Amino acid sequence: MLLIDIEGAEFTLLTEKLFAFLKDSLIVVETHAHIYADPHGEMERLIKAASKTHSATTWFPGPRNPWTIKELDDSAEIDRWILCSEGRWEVQQWLRFDPL
Repeated sequence: MLLIDIEGAEFTLLTEKLFAFLKDSLIVVETHAHIYADPHGEMERLIKAASKTHSATTWFPGPRNPWTIKELDDSAEIDRWILCSEGRWEVQQWLRFDPL
């Protein structure tokens, strides 16, 4: 599995050629399309670049409860919430690319 969170550079990095090279890999990407003039177009281009070798599934993050994360048991309330959020104004869309 390849996890990609590179603050918008995913749209430059993930080309049809790279998807072909990674044809047997599960790829999960946090997208940052909101920084582009045509966010919807960027998402469509990325999904199309993968279409010969991968199927794409999209999702948005859901609710998080920092009190259910055992590793945070000794953390203060504010620290728990900070760890569960990147503090962004925009909700990031995620893409999962499964090998065909």
